[in-house]
Amino acid sequence: MLEAGAREFAEKFGKDHGLEISFDESATRRLVERAQAERMTMTDLCAHLFKDFQFGLSLIKKNTGRTQFVLNAAAIDAPDKFSERHCGAIVLSGCIGANS
Repeated sequence: MLEAGAREFAEKFGKDHGLEISFDESATRRLVERAQAERMTMTDLCAHLFKDFQFGLSLIKKNTGRTQFVLNAAAIDAPDKFSERHCGAIVLSGCIGANS
């Protein structure tokens, strides 16, 4: 049930932002663990974790044309670090600032 919620979030994220995200097995396990530990629905957890994620990924898309991203457990633990690493030298707050 929770795994399906993660897939649904990824599909909606793609439709809303034109950026395809998917969760590898380690990410899906971590999402399920966190949703259970924090007593949140998967939709609420993902919305919380990835609330600003589209800004960093949009910058990557703008600079590289890349539109597909596979998220691992590290991305679940620190979404800002995932975006930061993929933005290169630009930190997430810089990515957001570039799009606000």
